[in-house]
Amino acid sequence: MKKLFSIKKIPTSLWKQPSDNCYYPSSFVLCVNNRTATSINSSITARGSIQQRNFKTRIGTFQELNYYFTNFQKREYSTMIASDTNGITTGASTDTDVSSIPKRPVIQIDYRNKVILAPMVRVNGLPFRRLAAQYGADIVYSEELVDKKLLKCKPVYNEKLKTIDYISEKDKSIVYQVEVVDKDSDSPTASQKVPTVLQLGTSSPEIALKVAELMIDGYDAIDVNMGCPKKFSVKGGMGSALLRPENQENALEILRTLVKGIQEKYGKPVTCKIRLLDSPEQTLELFEKLQNTGVTAICVHARYIPQRPREKAHSHLIEPISKIAKVPLIANGDVFKPEDIERVKSVTGCSSVMIARGAMWNLSIFRKEKVLLDKLEVAKILLDEFIKYQYPAGLSKYIIKRMFETHAKTNLYKRLVGCKGYDDLHKAIHFNDGEDLNSKELSIEQITSIPEDDDVLPITSYQSTTTVTEPFTKKQKYQ
Repeated sequence: MKKLFSIKKIPTSLWKQPSDNCYYPSSFVLCVNNRTATSINSSITARGSIQQRNFKTRIGTFQELNYYFTNFQKREYSTMIASDTNGITTGASTDTDVSSIPKRPVIQIDYRNKVILAPMVRVNGLPFRRLAAQYGADIVYSEELVDKKLLKCKPVYNEKLKTIDYISEKDKSIVYQVEVVDKDSDSPTASQKVPTVLQLGTSSPEIALKVAELMIDGYDAIDVNMGCPKKFSVKGGMGSALLRPENQENALEILRTLVKGIQEKYGKPVTCKIRLLDSPEQTLELFEKLQNTGVTAICVHARYIPQRPREKAHSHLIEPISKIAKVPLIANGDVFKPEDIERVKSVTGCSSVMIARGAMWNLSIFRKEKVLLDKLEVAKILLDEFIKYQYPAGLSKYIIKRMFETHAKTNLYKRLVGCKGYDDLHKAIHFNDGEDLNSKELSIEQITSIPEDDDVLPITSYQSTTTVTEPFTKKQKYQ
């Protein structure tokens, strides 16, 4: 992730836990507690640059005045395991015995007639998945997680948050977080009423199986990403690289290995997500091979590999696939409003739909009432979720800012752009300046005309008879 803000760190010997016994993300790496908000001792300031934050405004459950160091790059697990003043360790311990990780019961998942949260890079952390499920999503996917990175993670039971945190052995950051199963929980994902799907980025059958077994208690189903066109995924032979003719056999072997080693052995479904190939015939041929591997379901993103979200999806091209599908088929692409769900079902012939940007802009799109809630109110609830689950402030800012890219010309959006931490985010979305956001909402065409960050990647024609517009060479900015 791009480095948004950087300062030096304070030695752990100077950290002090707040009196509410709650630990916060390393976006607020704990410094010296100061109830009177007096100046910090110069011997401390000499050790690094200090960021002063006034927390008179309620931030989560913390209502005291404190000083914090800010680090937007990652959340460090060590900030959550420091001993309190009574010598009791609060939060999780990185020395947790793997055998003590709570087991996750196997559940039956029906992929038919479902509205599903699509995997989105840098977005689908635990707080986002939880809120999607609370609003009515039937199944929630994690973001794409690379197999080799997960292989170097250690599962830790966080007793305070009731989560299993997969901690990177390299930098102690939380790579993946999932709720521990509690059938009596009010959380749909914790009670397994809404299944959690781990989406895996992989190019190796052996590594994929090893990771899937190591993380067996961290998901209800596993999905292989075969459609992501982003550079980090394709360069590693993952994502849409698996759809190339020379890599398709490897893709099939990955699925066969996971079906045998996970689906048949542990009873947890294996699925995959693909894109359209150059011709309908090629797509149909590949789909037939994929469903013959024994996977439980297949999702088709109605775009060609070179296409970016700003280009219109070809939902009608999924309809021929639905006619030969022997497994549940999930349609993905251009679902922005509740009414789009039924439209895509009708056009594609699919009973299930997966939603990406429509959910990112307003998670209430999953409501069974099919009426969107006020986006600002949804953002406030989501921010509370970020704080509760100790999510990185930099990523929290990124997600909330993306929520309001539909309102890029508003004062609210400008305030979000300038945020440097949770307190700024809280003030930005709670500040009432009387602005009418609804009247300033951009149309779908205006939003999709703005290129993605990776639009500078070279694009090759996906049809021999089609001329593809050259990619943007500069990142277009909101005016």
